[in-house]
Amino acid sequence: MTTYAIIGSGAIGSALAERFHAAGVDAVIANTRGPASLQPITDRFGSAVNAVELEQALRSDVLILAVPYDAVPEIAERKADWNGRTIVDATNAIDFPAFKPRDLGGRLSSEIVADLFPGAQLVKAFNTLPAAVLAAEPVKASGKRVLFLSGNYPEASKKVADLIARLGFAPSDLGSFKASRRPDRPSRLCPIRSGQLQSLRLSSAFRSAAGRAQPSEGLTERRKNRLLGGVRERKLPHAVAVLAPHCPSERTFGFARFHRPGVENISI
Repeated sequence: MTTYAIIGSGAIGSALAERFHAAGVDAVIANTRGPASLQPITDRFGSAVNAVELEQALRSDVLILAVPYDAVPEIAERKADWNGRTIVDATNAIDFPAFKPRDLGGRLSSEIVADLFPGAQLVKAFNTLPAAVLAAEPVKASGKRVLFLSGNYPEASKKVADLIARLGFAPSDLGSFKASRRPDRPSRLCPIRSGQLQSLRLSSAFRSAAGRAQPSEGLTERRKNRLLGGVRERKLPHAVAVLAPHCPSERTFGFARFHRPGVENISI
């Protein structure tokens, strides 16, 4: 039986604890301050999510890094060998408060994180939604909220996709890190409402996949030009994601996700 650990108890860690609890999926949660500091979480979600010492949590099969990006090395230093572990990287290399992607010298943040965990198989996931959205019920009358993942190990990605599905989301595997067009830089990935598709004049296949598009409102010519300057489309099993190098707002956080049968059209 696969065991799961949430490493970190901040906004993302707490959101994940809520979803594990709601789905009835057992997990442990740990931080560097000890189980006593996690009582507010276990008081709410203790029937499925138990607080343990960090060393115990790190023995789990699947570890979800729900800590700040700069805190990852401290976690990685706890063990010298990570063979057999699947590491889920839920971090974002963002500089606060400017909320801009960090300059990593051309490397992907997940490539850097993977190097810190020798022997582990790393998957990027749970990093494209704000904590409040991640914590919210993902199943609606019209479908499910989409969660994207990427990784260089198909078996590990399948394992994480199965977990995402158990938590109630619709997983969409973007492929390898490089093929996924940098899911570690969410401020550059633009959520675009389906009503904007006609004005953006994307392909008919894309508009069809996105569902019924209504005349857009409030999409200025300047915004269209910025979006069209680098919009690419990527067809996925459960959604269509628009990946653009420039967004209408530098504070945009998350992927575009559009309606297909069984998947809700949700924009952040």
